[in-house]
Amino acid sequence: MFDFNWQTPATLKDGSTVILRYPTVDDAEKLQYFINPIVKEDTFILLNEDQTLNQEKAYLANIISMMHQKTAIKICGYAENKIVAAADVTRYLYKQNHVGRLGISISQEYRGMGLGKILMTEMLKQAKDILGLKMIELTCYADNLAGQRLYTSLGFVEYGRVPGAIFYKGKYVDQLNFYKEL
Repeated sequence: MFDFNWQTPATLKDGSTVILRYPTVDDAEKLQYFINPIVKEDTFILLNEDQTLNQEKAYLANIISMMHQKTAIKICGYAENKIVAAADVTRYLYKQNHVGRLGISISQEYRGMGLGKILMTEMLKQAKDILGLKMIELTCYADNLAGQRLYTSLGFVEYGRVPGAIFYKGKYVDQLNFYKEL
């Protein structure tokens, strides 16, 4: 069962603190202000268009519903009353319901401070303990060397490559597939 009041502080490399907690429906505007600059930056996420407030409200309502059903977890990092990081794990269905897919995004100004590792470590723990997952999968752009270092440092293993699966900055980039047993 989720304790929707759960939160925990995360101390970053520079000594600052980010609070990790589950989002609420009231966080839609904060989530919109978090994701749209990352979309504009055109970094290593698949989303390629700004999200409206209504889209974020619908997304949050859906993910919170999935959390109640124990088919997903979403954790956001909050600093100075804004979202600076977000990660989620979504359970696959049917004969793969022991496996989940993980995604993570971090605001540009919070990258390289250890937040990704802290957030992913917490996500993996909760995916195992709350959702009962046995395995996590994720995908990564072949150009995302920092992401690849993070994932392998946490025990993820690359198991495949899809050539040219992502159109990124005017060229086709390979998608790398990773998994980790929990």
